[in-house]
Amino acid sequence: MRARRFHRFLNSVLWITLVSMTTTAFADQADDHYRVGVEHRRKGELHKALIEVKQAVKLRPNYAAAQLTLCGLLRDVGDLKEALAACDKAISLSPKNGRGYALAGAILLRMHRYEEAAGRLKKAVELDPKDESSKGNLAVAQRKVGKTDKALVTLEKQVEANPDDVALLNNLGVALRKARRYEEAIAYLEHALELAPKEYAVRRNLAIALRGVERFEAALTQYEVLASQRPNDAGVLFDLGNCYEKMGNIQKAIATYKKYIEVAGASDPDAAEKGRKRIEQIENAGF
Repeated sequence: MRARRFHRFLNSVLWITLVSMTTTAFADQADDHYRVGVEHRRKGELHKALIEVKQAVKLRPNYAAAQLTLCGLLRDVGDLKEALAACDKAISLSPKNGRGYALAGAILLRMHRYEEAAGRLKKAVELDPKDESSKGNLAVAQRKVGKTDKALVTLEKQVEANPDDVALLNNLGVALRKARRYEEAIAYLEHALELAPKEYAVRRNLAIALRGVERFEAALTQYEVLASQRPNDAGVLFDLGNCYEKMGNIQKAIATYKKYIEVAGASDPDAAEKGRKRIEQIENAGF
């Protein structure tokens, strides 16, 4: 009887030892795959990196760092749904690491799920108050859900700390324009454009703000540059035609609206009809 008990005990010890050795081996392999994946990512070899990092989390599902890296890689290749799932897993494994919330919030922002994005980004900033990127993303999410006042507070603090950050200046300019504080918006956007004169989005936001306060001559200057950079941007063409119209340059207005119809008509019949109505209204006005 004692011999049987001894053998059962010995088998149990051997089994536990074998499981422990196997688990350790898998852990070591997971680290190896993760390191190779990180190196591939450093070289810009995203798909190779994905293969390695996926293998790492398969071998060790509770590998929080690998889950975070997997989230970033999936986002970079455009697989946002799977990237978000990896972020959620990383958050569950390491709930006090703000990076998981930051990545999840940025992904939700790209998916236009703004309320959820705001929640994740708020948590990211709480966990890491120095995360300026998440603060900026949080302000965008707040603005998108109509919380413009909160967005302005967030952005104004950021711009005060980073007065030459073009992205922050641009976001603050847009938020101020949404709040109908046009002149303040224009000041920030002009500063951003001085710092980055080739930044298309900044110039466009400045043009929109200038047109919003009926400074059509100044807006026209910006729209002409935009149209020269991207001649098939339908939105810019329509606004440019409107500026020509307001400035009394009817020939250029009609020509620009016709170009707008040509560009927009292929994919948006309603937009093309809007352009035709503008031409019709100009012609009926007897210009």
